[in-house]
Amino acid sequence: MSKGPLVVVGTDGSPTSDRAVEWAADYVRATHGKLRIVVAWAWPQVSGTAVVTEPVDLSSTAREIAEKAIAGVGLADDQTEISVAEGAAGVALVAESRSADLLVVGSHGESLLSRALLGSVSTYCLHHTTIPVVVVR
Repeated sequence: MSKGPLVVVGTDGSPTSDRAVEWAADYVRATHGKLRIVVAWAWPQVSGTAVVTEPVDLSSTAREIAEKAIAGVGLADDQTEISVAEGAAGVALVAESRSADLLVVGSHGESLLSRALLGSVSTYCLHHTTIPVVVVR
């Protein structure tokens, strides 16, 4: 079992989140810690109503994204774990960070207008968690 920090990192399988996972894995290697990869998922909604056009298992898709990320970091099995959460990514990451020492997220580099209209997972995490946050570009 690792004696170093528990590092939580969020991923959605995008290139930016892949960089965040890589950064977090390097940190875990350097500190002999443990990496928890978190993937959050939610049903797409329009005016509060879920939009589903064909049967799909978003939880399984999220788990596949997390497993692909873990496979790519090259850490020992006892240094990694997966958490798949239903709900908003920021909320899930903040909840997972309650038991962690460091939270790592990617920044999609959204414009100020996009953040104002759509919100930002990294901004949400920075304002709602009580631990250090690394935002990887």
